[in-house]
Amino acid sequence: MNSIKISVLVSIFISIVGGCAYQDGGEVKLTANLILENHSDETIYALRVSEDNESWGDNRFSIQYPTGLPPGVKFYLTLETCDKTIDMRIDFFQLGTNLFTDTETAYFECNRTVTWRITSKGEGKVFY
Repeated sequence: MNSIKISVLVSIFISIVGGCAYQDGGEVKLTANLILENHSDETIYALRVSEDNESWGDNRFSIQYPTGLPPGVKFYLTLETCDKTIDMRIDFFQLGTNLFTDTETAYFECNRTVTWRITSKGEGKVFY
């Protein structure tokens, strides 16, 4: 029983840290991972990813914490595409109708994790 628990924990760790390949109908699919870290003083309300920097609406991930992604919290996303350059966008919301967005581009290598660390509005860094 302990070996099953360890296998599951190792599988989850490898999936988060090092990417993952899964099988879908006999076909092995490679993936890449994104970790969005909010080190800012603001709440992030949405994460969007796009391969063409145009289809932001189709690839929006609303971050469903009670009030978005609060400061000090991480969001994990597995992408079913890899070995590609992906455009990323986050949305901050301000009181009223003001929306502030921040964008970054990163190369997502198969079986690897990209971390996008946000330190403030307009300030962030990608780590491979």
